[in-house]
Amino acid sequence: MKQKLTRRNWFHRCAAGGALSLASAVPRARQVAAAAAAPAVVGNSNMSVKSIEQILIDLPFKSVPKRHQYREFHHEGRRFKKLYKVHLANGVTGIGEDGLGDGALKRVVGQNAADHMWDDSVGSGLQIALFDAVARTNGVPIHRLLGNQVRARAFMSWWAVDMPGRDWVSECKEAVSKLPCGF
Repeated sequence: MKQKLTRRNWFHRCAAGGALSLASAVPRARQVAAAAAAPAVVGNSNMSVKSIEQILIDLPFKSVPKRHQYREFHHEGRRFKKLYKVHLANGVTGIGEDGLGDGALKRVVGQNAADHMWDDSVGSGLQIALFDAVARTNGVPIHRLLGNQVRARAFMSWWAVDMPGRDWVSECKEAVSKLPCGF
């Protein structure tokens, strides 16, 4: 006896058919994803670190969060950040922000950037700059050195210290007013 076609039965049949077609595509999709996630270091260009610049940036806090900075240790309502510019022998420059490990500059200068980009002891800022330089040398986005691309764009962020509600509201209103597409 033929079963009456209802909306529920139709959805079940479609779902079953879709699952079968996906199951056959999974091995191929995994192969494609694995190839895309493979590191893209070609190694034919001189990627030795020629020099590293350290640039101190003095960023003043905005007025609303600055009122609440007494809870944090910052000098006179300012946040100091460091940028690192890694210059490779091939002329490529990579840029990273913040943190540096002890003795990292001396360990890395003169060495191949790819040999140190996974070394967490060099500090996050230098590590980011090394990844940036190696990716630029190979003409690929950094995510190719790390794995699969997770998103197409970076999300907007807005920083503020622990504040009372009225100050959060004013910061949120300001953040929304700066969105390029409106809200």
